Amino acid sequence: MQLEGSFLGLPLSLLRVSFGPDGAVLAQELVFALPRARLGRARDLPERPDKATPGSPFLAPGEPGTLVCRARP
Repeated sequence: MQLEGSFLGLPLSLLRVSFGPDGAVLAQELVFALPRARLGRARDLPERPDKATPGSPFLAPGEPGTLVCRARP
């Protein structure tokens, strides 16, 4: 969904929500309206770790900068 606003003072452009077959939220993604190089401290997050802990945010690879958080079971 298109989005106007900011997160941690950084402008956002999209919110993506992924749902499972039962309708439960699997993941939420905040897509920033700027390149990854300008994400400041958010750049220090891991990039798609092999075993991401549910609820722990990570940066998706590629552009624009995207912060992903998987739902807790």
